[in-house]
Amino acid sequence: MAFFYPHRFVQNFNEEAGHLRSKKLYTFKSTKSNQWYWVWVECYDHHVYALKFRLKSMRNCENKYSILTNTYEPRRIVMTCINVMLEIYLKDYDKLILHSKNKNLLKKLQDKKCFLEEAKVSMIDSYVNKSY
Repeated sequence: MAFFYPHRFVQNFNEEAGHLRSKKLYTFKSTKSNQWYWVWVECYDHHVYALKFRLKSMRNCENKYSILTNTYEPRRIVMTCINVMLEIYLKDYDKLILHSKNKNLLKKLQDKKCFLEEAKVSMIDSYVNKSY
């Protein structure tokens, strides 16, 4: 069983105002409650993101972001939102450095041709090695 629901990108809205660059809409369906959720991600300058999620059926409600749904599945919903944010974050950087000692992750990155074998200087190496 997955820890999150499959989600899909719906649309990008270019709404530049102040520091706001754009808004992205994602959706997913809960297999437990059979309800659809909308995930709105606001993208700001300096790679700052704000995520909001709600039931699609509550789109016209004034307090749509604070209504309790009583579906008793917050973990999978929140994990789905985290997965959406991770996807956006990874797509927003053309050069991303990840730190991990997980051999399974290394194999997956190598299989997808996303891993460079060359050694690079780590910006956080001293912090990681001193903190753990």
